[in-house]
Amino acid sequence: PVAGFSASPTSGTAPLAVQFTDQSTGDITEWKWDFNNDGMVDSTEQSPSYTYETPGKYTVSLTVTGPGGSHTETKTDYIEVIDINMLNMLTQLVVTRADSGIVTIPDLRGKVIALPPLDSTYTQWARIGLEAEGITFDDMIVIYFPNLASRFLALMRGEVDAILFTGMHPYPNVELYDLRFLSWSTEAIEAVTEAFPEAVATTLPANTYVGQTEAIPGYAPLLS
Repeated sequence: PVAGFSASPTSGTAPLAVQFTDQSTGDITEWKWDFNNDGMVDSTEQSPSYTYETPGKYTVSLTVTGPGGSHTETKTDYIEVIDINMLNMLTQLVVTRADSGIVTIPDLRGKVIALPPLDSTYTQWARIGLEAEGITFDDMIVIYFPNLASRFLALMRGEVDAILFTGMHPYPNVELYDLRFLSWSTEAIEAVTEAFPEAVATTLPANTYVGQTEAIPGYAPLLS
């Protein structure tokens, strides 16, 4: 026999329930699965499910046995379980000046927004989120900046009305600015995460930044 298998999903936040599917060929009488590369048999079912409770990358092996002998397939770092607390700190935010009069993301229609470069993954995810809120780039004046520092500078100079705030929170020196953090709507977050399994709903904890007294719901792409 020749061992083979697939799994779905192969990445996600803990706890992560994974369905394994046997794709082996040949005459098989026995299946032995090792879900975490510890040398122990975790299941003898043909196509079992398994829940990973702890963040990390996991190597998975399947050994099949039949009249012709045994064969093992091993997939290194095949399953990635991600800590939701880390993803919370990667929440994509839209930020304005506190005196801008912009209160919700739909208020961005007709406004000038600063984004990362057009080919940036962050910009593509911003497009997805904005469209879930019923806004396209054509509804705004979009200016692309090479980095977050230049976007903040443009915001403080009044050159733009809002910026896409990306990267690992907390970003240094944000307390120097008088900002308003906009929340993505529940409907938009659900639309993004349902349409794109590689994105998850996140929450930036309250008081991550000075003056940010409420938690901010949003979304973040799963890390690869």
